[in-house]
Amino acid sequence: QSVQRGVPNSVSPSQVTSVQVRKILGVWELFIQCAGISEGNPFPKTLENLSSLRGTEAITILHPETDTTISISPNGLLANSQIPQDLSIHKAIHQHGWSIRVELPNSWVANKTLSFSIVRTHGNSGNVETGPLPSIPWNISPSPIVLDLSWWDDIERFPTQRPLR
Repeated sequence: QSVQRGVPNSVSPSQVTSVQVRKILGVWELFIQCAGISEGNPFPKTLENLSSLRGTEAITILHPETDTTISISPNGLLANSQIPQDLSIHKAIHQHGWSIRVELPNSWVANKTLSFSIVRTHGNSGNVETGPLPSIPWNISPSPIVLDLSWWDDIERFPTQRPLR
């Protein structure tokens, strides 16, 4: 498996990361679950580049429109610029991992779109996963996903069972 073969590397189930976009009581948020939690390099004091997070247990959220990069570890928070006042972060550490809920600032969703990318680094290795698309190992710069949020509230109800024929 490799970028050259067009097959992304698989992630160990003990280190898998999931990201959900949700709208809860009118507030847009990212809910991120990280399997595994490990000690590694200390969280850096400044965020010079994403490669400096290799070997550090962290999730990094990139918002391209505002050029904001926010790194969150189980024990800290780091940003490359001023964090919007209406962005809030809630963390929980579990037996087999950790999770964060990031309430997104209005400025990130004001035009009914949301674009972001995610980087997960691990404290017990130099492994890095990026989303929505993989990055090459020597240049951690994931392209963002762009979501059209204008249709979100138009869904009358989510299907919970298969339609009858």
